[in-house]
Amino acid sequence: MFQAVEADTLPPLPETPFVLARWSSAVVGPDIHIKVGRTLYSVPWKLIGRRVDVRSTATMVQVFLDGDLVKTHAALDQGKRTDRSDYPPEKIAFQMKTPIWCRTQAGEVGDACREVAEALLEVNALYRLRAAQGVLSLRKKYGDGRLEAACVGVQVDVALARFP
Repeated sequence: MFQAVEADTLPPLPETPFVLARWSSAVVGPDIHIKVGRTLYSVPWKLIGRRVDVRSTATMVQVFLDGDLVKTHAALDQGKRTDRSDYPPEKIAFQMKTPIWCRTQAGEVGDACREVAEALLEVNALYRLRAAQGVLSLRKKYGDGRLEAACVGVQVDVALARFP
């Protein structure tokens, strides 16, 4: 009966197989990440505090806000997947100001400033990176001359802090 009546009326099977997906919702945390299963995924920083819908497959995680796709990540079993472009501009600027950048900028200010930056970045450079960036940010407010003069005064203190 099937061959005689119904077989010709059925459309062909789709070319791609059906993909199983799981839907969930999450709130974007202050660190720009949402938790999906055992993994953290970044979303654009403007969505902090907002509730988003998440579609997860075995290979992909899609994030939707009010029905619009806002982010796509390759799926991970666990861990953290962060897209640096999701951070606000001031956070991206922090990540761009690397220890190499700090040393170059400090050298432009003067020898004393360069030595302070070198002392700060000599051990645990990433841990002390914010301190070196803070010293160099004083250039905008006080200028190179005053910053260099201030670094002459703190040069000994930085050296002593390295060798307690």
